[in-house]
Parts: sequence; C-alpha cells; structure tokens
Amino acid sequence: MKRALSRRTLLRGAGSVAIGLPFLEEMGFPTSNAATTAIPNRLLTLSFGLGIPTEHAELGFRGPLEPFRPFANKMAFFSRLDMSQADTYGSGTTHFKTGDVLFVGEPQKNEYTAAGPSLEQIMLRELHPAGSPTRISSTSAGLWFTYGAPSRYVCHWNYDGSPGPAPERRPSRLFTKIFGDPLPAPTGLSSDLELAQQRRLKRSILDTVLEEYKFAISDRSYLGADSKAKLQIHLEGIRNVEQRLLPAETALTPAAAACMPTTTQKDPAGLPYDQETPLTPQPAGVFKPHSAPMDHVAYMETFRLQAELFALALRCDIFRFGSLLCTDKGGNLQFKGQYTGASVGTINFDRETATDSIHNELFHRQRLTQIAQYQHYCMSGLASALTALDDPLFLESNGKTILDNTLVVIGTEYGLDHGLSGVFHAVAGGHGHFKSGFFQDQANVIDLYDTLLKPYGIRSGIGTRHAAFKYTPRELSALLA
Repeated sequence: MKRALSRRTLLRGAGSVAIGLPFLEEMGFPTSNAATTAIPNRLLTLSFGLGIPTEHAELGFRGPLEPFRPFANKMAFFSRLDMSQADTYGSGTTHFKTGDVLFVGEPQKNEYTAAGPSLEQIMLRELHPAGSPTRISSTSAGLWFTYGAPSRYVCHWNYDGSPGPAPERRPSRLFTKIFGDPLPAPTGLSSDLELAQQRRLKRSILDTVLEEYKFAISDRSYLGADSKAKLQIHLEGIRNVEQRLLPAETALTPAAAACMPTTTQKDPAGLPYDQETPLTPQPAGVFKPHSAPMDHVAYMETFRLQAELFALALRCDIFRFGSLLCTDKGGNLQFKGQYTGASVGTINFDRETATDSIHNELFHRQRLTQIAQYQHYCMSGLASALTALDDPLFLESNGKTILDNTLVVIGTEYGLDHGLSGVFHAVAGGHGHFKSGFFQDQANVIDLYDTLLKPYGIRSGIGTRHAAFKYTPRELSALLA
C-alpha cells in the first residue's frame, strides 16, 4: 500500500529554512485527513497605476491588453466601471481617494484610512474565522518608489480601515520571508554584508536541505518517479529565482549592490530599507518621482521575480491571500530605454520621461498613443504574473493550474486622466465560478466586488461600511458561470 503524504510536508534545513512542497501524486491518496488534498480558496489582487482609457480597453487584444491574449479563456475584462464614490468623501487628490476605493469599494474615511477591508482580507476572515490556515496569513509586494499617504501604494486594508504593511519592494526580502534564512541576519557591518552577498551569489538555502532532498529522490523514498521529477523541477525553480535576486536588485538601483535585506542603509528616499512605513507623511498634491530614471527592463525583471515568488508561495501553500503592485497609483515613475509592444508600437522612455514622470508627461497631457504603449508595458508585467501561476507542470489535485484555482482581481485607479468612470478591471482564474470575455456593463466597482465574492458564500457588506454612504450592489449575473 502506498503511503499518503501530508500537504504540510516540508524539507527543513538550517536556520529558519523550510521548503514547502508542491502538490504531489502521493498527497492525493485517500486518508483520514481528506482536507489535505482539498483545493484551497485563494485571492490575489494585482494593481497598476493610472488607468486604461475605455477606448483602449475595448480594443481587446489589439491594444494594451494584448499581453493577456494567452489567457483569453481564463479572464473577464471590464472597461466601463464607475468609481465616482471616490469623490464623495475623503481628502487629497484623486490618487489618494481612488487608492482607498480600489479593492475596497467604498469612499475613504480620510487619506490615511479606508472605509473597510480589501477583498483578500474579506475572504481570509470570512472563510477562516478561526485564523489563517497557512504560516503567512497574507502578504503584499510590488515596486513603488513614491511615498506619502498609504493609498498611493497600499492595497491591503484591514477591517478597521487601517493600511496593512507597506508592499515588500525587494525580492530578496520576500524570498527570505517565504523560505527562511539559513544564517543569522547581517548586522550591517561591512564583513557581514560581504558574507551576505557571497551567500546570495554562491550558496543556496537549498544547500541546507540537501540530505532530505537526496532521500526524497532515492530508491528508499516512497515517492513515485513522477513526483521525484516534479520535486526536482520545483527545487530548481527556487534556486533559479534565488540566483537572480541580487543581480536584479543591483540592476534596478545601485544601492542594492551594497544593501542586503536587513541592513540599515538608506533607500533613494532616505528611509532605511527595513523601516519603510505606509505612514510616511507627504503633503497632498505633491508627487515625487524616483530619484533617477530606472531601466525599464530591470524594473520589470524585478517585478517578475516578485510574481514568481508569489507563485512559488501559493504552490507551497505558504499563503493564500495577497496583493501585488506593478506600479504605484499616480504613476510617478521615470524610466529609460525603449519598450515595444506588438499591438501598440514603441515608446522611447528616454524622451518621454527625461524631465518628468509618466503621470505628468503622458496622462496629464492625454497623449493616447504613448499611454497605450506605457500600459502595454504594465500589462506585460501583470501577464507574467499570470504565466507564473499557470504553470502546467504543477497541476493541483483537480488537474488544474494554480491560476485556475485562484481568484485574481486586476484593478487600476481611474479611467482617462483622473476620470472616475470608464475604470478598467479584469478577473482571472476564479475556481471555475466565472465566465471569460469582455464586459461593457456600466456598473460600479462595488457591483463587481460583491459579485466576485458571492460564489464563495460571502456576503461582503460592501456598500454599508461607510457611515455616510449607502449602496446596494447589483449582481453582474452575466459574469457568473
């Protein structure tokens, strides 16, 4: 009789290292603990700054949405959503107000406080009232280089409206959070920094689980040939990501070359990398771009690493809920180099953002051609996150990919040039609960959010949490499978 393998089996190494396993055939054998093979409910939010004008979104895959073409049968697109409640209450500019409404639905209480929880926090609490079933309850990551009110870059909002942790910008720290660290954290001394850099470049956390791995693939192991091969690919994938961490961070900003995850070196805004906070004050209406233009290739490679780490964490069931940010709300970034999208042509960032940010140079001037090119660039990043989740080598117990078994909600902050109608959203995966296609419903974002939660048996309460705002959601029945 074959031995059943628990979904919680780990390869444990030195320090805090604990490498989770993907779903293996041996986890599917009937056991007294049938819950170990159940498909977990998951929800991720993916966001990007500024917006996609309705006329561009409704070009379908002939415009900025072209990178999503491989997922056409797994995605639903909305091009005419309304977010006008963002102007109902609150304070600050449009970016501050819409930032709190995105994935929450109701108008902010103030520029530091949302009306209530974000979607992934609602599902986490409603489906797991006794507490998170995973080691990490939820996590946030993403690339952002502006500071100020948390609504500019936070997508995780708690039930009391307070912002969750600032998104983890550095893939190396996200890697350590997910898989652990074989050695004590460096103190900041030069010798410790050199040791940390050497460890990143020459060694691997997998070195500390080598003996367990050798046993798992040996003749004495109870794993079958297919599971042994899958385990090897899984660990090679972790090592591949690990080897790319420091080079990617160094290419994005030279400060990373001398700064490992837990040092006290300052980041470009003058804050310690390990003391970033979503409450760093910045006057409303003041937008500071990154201190220098960033290479667009290095930027997107760093984001892809974050996306791959999210996929690995979901594969290992380390967390099930989170948010991933491609660009900050407000788009106060400057890039260098040229980017070409097959359906939209080439944007020369050296020219377009030489003196000011994407926000000011393109969106304030409503330069539609360049806006389409920039948003194609952003969509290529988000599509890479879906690719990482849709890996056919790591099917789950129902024979589907992690993307299929995860509700992914993609959203932005407004339509064209701060307009609160014609706001773009998309839905991917969703456990088979939703239909794919392009929807032109002139609905509120609350309608979409409430409809997305309904198949999970969740009555969201969105539309009733803000003391002075009452809204009764209407179901988008055409979206439901």
